[in-house]
Formats: sequence, C-alpha cells, structure tokens
Amino acid sequence: MQASENQLRLVTDSIPALISYVDANFCYRFANKNYTDWFKVEPEQIIGKHISEIIGKAAFQTILPKLKLALSGERITYEQIMPYQTAGNRYVEINLVPDKDTENRRIKGFYALIQDISERKLVEKRLRTAAELDAFQVRLSDILRELDSPVEVQEIASRFLGEYLKVKLARPIANNSEYRVLIDKTYKDTKSYFSEGEYIVFERSLGIKRNAIILPFGYEITKSNYPVQVHME
Repeated sequence: MQASENQLRLVTDSIPALISYVDANFCYRFANKNYTDWFKVEPEQIIGKHISEIIGKAAFQTILPKLKLALSGERITYEQIMPYQTAGNRYVEINLVPDKDTENRRIKGFYALIQDISERKLVEKRLRTAAELDAFQVRLSDILRELDSPVEVQEIASRFLGEYLKVKLARPIANNSEYRVLIDKTYKDTKSYFSEGEYIVFERSLGIKRNAIILPFGYEITKSNYPVQVHME
C-alpha cells in the first residue's frame, strides 16, 4: 500500500497541474506538490483541512456551486477567475471528477485538476484587442479618406474614437477660430508631402502641453478636447 501511494505521488508530482482529492465534507485527502506549493502549505498540513482554509473563503464560495454538482455525480469542466487568498487572482481551468462508490452508489468525494491559464487568457485578450483595433482603424480610414477639411476629419475621427472607447473624448472645434487656423495652416503646409506618399513627422507647439490620444491622420485630442500636435503619415 505504501509503495502504491509513493508511486502515485511521484506520478502526480510530475504533472504540471494542481491535483487534489476532496471528500464529501470538502476536506482534503490528497494534494500533489504543485498544489501545496501554489498555496504555500506543507503536504502534511493540508490533509484534513477544509478547502476554505487553504484557498480562502471568497474562492470557496465562488466554486461551491460547482463542487456541489460534482458531489451530485456530475463531471465538471469550466474556466473561471479565482480570488485565491495566497496565490492571488488567477484565471484557471478546473476539472472535477466525482468519486463514485459503486457498492452503495454514493459519491465519496471528487478529484480536482486545476491548471493556471492566466497567461493564455492574457495573450488571447491582447490578440482580440489588436484585431478589434485593426478593424477600427480600417473602418475609420475608409471614412476619412475622402475628407479634405482637417477640422471635419478631427470632428469625425474623435466621434468614432469616442464610440470605440465608449467615452466622450472631444467636442467639435469648428467654432474655435484660433485652433482652426493653426490646424488648417498645418494641413496646407504639409499636404503636398503626404499626398505624394512621403512619410513625415513633425511637431507644432500650440502653447499647451497635455496627455493626448493620437487619432488616425495625426489629430491628437487632449482631455481639454483640443488638438495639441499633428502627426501625419
């Protein structure tokens, strides 16, 4: 028996996942090394402990409905962000396999296999964001391509960007003669270059300095809703 247990631990400790066995009272009966390392407990300390004592009360309440399903005999696989008390917030994939007693047909507990997929989810989110941004830029470029007035470009671009970011970024500056003159002059001064397909980068100070968002075709909208810098390519 001892040899079998040692062999089982050797195998489970080599698997890059958190593996545990929990009884019907939500108490640990087994946990592999990755599990105890993750939650910073010694292997001998986890046996007999209630799940909430190890993963935290908040995390336990989060997964309790799934644990009850496992104890009812249902096999569960799902992904969820878990607020672990020692490991912090982690995006995990959880597999729960009921341990059925074939003789009296009751559920004695369940096996749990947990994998940290936080990095994978982060990469997926970045890819989705990049794809959404590319689609937005193509759509906005198509809309702005035929416009000739830089002020009109600024107004339409800021409106579309605001819709994309779900915030109100800018108000039209058509009635602000000072900024309109400066933008129109900048546009006319450089139009001959970028209309020929050349790449140019320049700055023109308007006497104010603020954090800003650069719009396609070079229109920067500040928190005060006025362009600060023109960057065209």
